[in-house]
Amino acid sequence: MVSKSSKKTKSKKKNTTTNKEGKKRRLGLWIPLGIVLLLIIAFVIFACTLPGDRVADSADGQDICAQMIDLAKPGEYLPSFLPYKNEVFNVYDLNNNPAGHITIENRMVVSSGCTLADDPTYTIYVEDGQTIKDIRESSDSAEAYIDNIKSGTLDIEGQSFWRKFKGSMTNGFAAVASWFS
Repeated sequence: MVSKSSKKTKSKKKNTTTNKEGKKRRLGLWIPLGIVLLLIIAFVIFACTLPGDRVADSADGQDICAQMIDLAKPGEYLPSFLPYKNEVFNVYDLNNNPAGHITIENRMVVSSGCTLADDPTYTIYVEDGQTIKDIRESSDSAEAYIDNIKSGTLDIEGQSFWRKFKGSMTNGFAAVASWFS
């Protein structure tokens, strides 16, 4: 006959083995769930940092965007002193807060909005919406453009060597054009 103490020992061993297997199974379920959760968090963080998703959220950025959209309406052509044909401009305030974008094809504004474009060819820094308004309402836009460049309330930076050179040439052409206006 088997004693009661040996039966208790056998049943304890079975429970211990079952508990270890249960813990392994539960741990095995948490690892894939944890990995999926980390991937979702990483995707959300990455998606939030994409340039096209950044919108004008500062007061200056919203003011600049409103003036920019009023100035650069789709279907309108660029002033003759600006040598841009097919370009994408991202616009920021002077504190590097996003204000919006302007897309130009064949010297005509194709789109403008309060989100940043994905692959800009130029970056424009503007002090505030009044700067854009002053250029737009000036009787001599080229002179107003040059005055704002010189005063530091407007800055255009190319994203490549050629575009930086072209930006410098634009400033020179605008200065010459302002003499004859």
